[in-house]
Amino acid sequence: NMNQGIQQVEEKLDVNIREFTVCPAVEEGGYVHKWYIGCEPLADSAAVARILDKRLMEVNDDYRTERGSLLHIQVQTIPVELFYQWQEAQGKMGGQNKFPRVMKGRQFTEWENFVRQKLKNQGSKASISDSR
Repeated sequence: NMNQGIQQVEEKLDVNIREFTVCPAVEEGGYVHKWYIGCEPLADSAAVARILDKRLMEVNDDYRTERGSLLHIQVQTIPVELFYQWQEAQGKMGGQNKFPRVMKGRQFTEWENFVRQKLKNQGSKASISDSR
């Protein structure tokens, strides 16, 4: 379960993760899972990817089976505020609106473009890493 993976990352790296999202994608001729994780303080993406991948394989038989066909998982740690700025830009602020844990297709492409632009404007030190 994704929440158990996220909880393990929080415990091992002593961070607070309030938001995250993942999207299956095709890259380099194979499948990847792209994760965006909003954590405080920002954590090393490579460490997050390793812990998350390992824990998901431990607790989820389907993931473990699927992981054999994944090239890798890609993790980008970002400031949690970006999730809330996205919600606001989409007109979806407030307790009734939750950030989607799984995104697909066009929505995810728009999200990635939004994050890329915000990080560029902020000169952020957010990092991207993957587990291969």
